[in-house]
Amino acid sequence: MAKKDSNPNKENVNTFLVNVFKTKGKIFSSPAITSNETAIVGSHDKCVYFFGKDGILKNRFQTGGWVHSSPKILKDGSVAISSYDKKLYIFKPTSKKPLEFKVGKIISKIGELDDSTLVFGSFFRKVCFIKSSEQKKAKFKTRGINHATPLILSDSTIVIGSTDKNMYFFNRDGSLKKKFKTKGWIMHSEPIQLGDGSIVFGSYDGNVYFLNPDATLKAKFQTGGKIHGTAVQLKDGTVVIGSFDHNVYFLNPDGTLKAKYQTGDRVVSSPAAYNENTVVIGSYDKTLYFIKSDGTLNGLFKTKGKIFSSPAVFKNGSVIVGDNAKCVYFVKQGRL
Repeated sequence: MAKKDSNPNKENVNTFLVNVFKTKGKIFSSPAITSNETAIVGSHDKCVYFFGKDGILKNRFQTGGWVHSSPKILKDGSVAISSYDKKLYIFKPTSKKPLEFKVGKIISKIGELDDSTLVFGSFFRKVCFIKSSEQKKAKFKTRGINHATPLILSDSTIVIGSTDKNMYFFNRDGSLKKKFKTKGWIMHSEPIQLGDGSIVFGSYDGNVYFLNPDATLKAKFQTGGKIHGTAVQLKDGTVVIGSFDHNVYFLNPDGTLKAKYQTGDRVVSSPAAYNENTVVIGSYDKTLYFIKSDGTLNGLFKTKGKIFSSPAVFKNGSVIVGDNAKCVYFVKQGRL
């Protein structure tokens, strides 16, 4: 049985606000944090923002369109992020002006192979492969829009979902290796690989899928709603993912239910590991939740708007997350 929200008035519990920054657009982008503790996030005001861990703005860069996608920290420390202006921007640590590539409208976060080839899904039903020093290297056309973010396996196999309901497995040259068919769209649910090699993702058919690396089904768990976000695995092995049925699910690595926590609205946001046995995740009920792996509440913070964005955690325990009220929050557990 789900542990229900015991705080319907949403007073903050075991959390406090470090800082808040108001942008001029809704935040759908999920922040990423660099090795020097700079957080990057996009906004529908067409800007890419750079913050310190204290929530102080370091820099911003204006693009020509909404920045809906999430940033990717590349192996050389650069930051890659796309805009609705059909450009991919790469911010180098040593340069104030980013590299720009005309690649078409892309919504997904970028993936990176070991040879620095970038992989991403396209609004125009394509999975694209490029190098930052070259033009488009390869592309594969699907039957649906590719909102999803790719997973790169150790053998350089690329795994990415599509709204044509398939999870695709590509070779590094862009050729199709295998695919697995679900019964619903695969949106922003980035596949993750568990410690045992299983590949886990969610679908709009309401299932959490556990696949073997050869794209065969290992297990699946049915939730009561669509799944938009990405799962995370905690150090104790628990797999955590949210659903449109308002619940955050805590699953065992074999796909069986361990616990669940019921929020007040759909959960579009993806969980982030806060510590070894706690996740932080947002809900459309305008609340950021800290939940233990046994499904018990460990803290919550009330925001002004619905949370689509997924949180990220600094080394000092500060959490950054955006909402649809155009705000970027910096929150910590505990008391001032």
